[in-house]
Amino acid sequence: MNQIVDYYAGGTVSFSDAYTRSFPPGTKGIGHRTSPAVCGLVFPLAGCARFVSNGVSYTIEPGMVIHAGPDMPLDREVIGGDMWRYAVIHYRIPQEEIAGASLYDKYFPIHTGLNARLTELVEQQLQTCNIPGGLAALRSKTIFAILMEELILSAQRQLQDGSTEAMVKAAEYMRIHFAEPLSVAQLAMQFGFNRRRFAYLFEKQTGMSPGFYLGECRIRRSKELLRTCDSSVAVIAEAVGYADSFYFSRYFKKQTGLSPTEYRKQFRNRS
Repeated sequence: MNQIVDYYAGGTVSFSDAYTRSFPPGTKGIGHRTSPAVCGLVFPLAGCARFVSNGVSYTIEPGMVIHAGPDMPLDREVIGGDMWRYAVIHYRIPQEEIAGASLYDKYFPIHTGLNARLTELVEQQLQTCNIPGGLAALRSKTIFAILMEELILSAQRQLQDGSTEAMVKAAEYMRIHFAEPLSVAQLAMQFGFNRRRFAYLFEKQTGMSPGFYLGECRIRRSKELLRTCDSSVAVIAEAVGYADSFYFSRYFKKQTGLSPTEYRKQFRNRS
């Protein structure tokens, strides 16, 4: 959070444009890229969607904001039974400041919690930016500054929630102990929550379910092993926490589009 504050306070961040879109349930968008010359903040307004960028997946709904750098790959899918509506607010940083802007080209979530004031400011930004004239342009800049302050304050309030620290520790535990036979129920008990509450808080904090996050840790390590050693798929599956190598192979292909053997062969062909 301090890094985000320093990023926005330390540079020349200026409003560029804003727009809103709506999509019905089940809509998919594959192979998109973010705008090439500006950064974007995605504000979910209704419904739920899954965003995937550079192999990282986030379930996005009101209560969180996604930051995306320029010209980044982005797949999205509307999930659940409701219409997905979101707003995108673009901002610019001068070319000479980009090299020192640590978060400029990063994709990350900002957890704000449900905040009516923030939603109101987003709606004002959408309305004002479509009005012609210098006075409206000045108003857009003012709203953007107020909106960014409210975004950061809202995120800081979320971090003051005592459950946040527990979820950070749970995520760290999974990153270290992913090869062990972990379960969501076991993790919930270990960190003092019932399973349902733990899953809700963990996804609120990270944008991913505990099971998906654990799977991501395992798949990431399995990719490293497939690239760097000659061990069999069964041995690698066991090394990352899967006793059933067939299940591991199916899950790996579901997440990457390739079987473990195909992934290893493709990597070595490129090398």
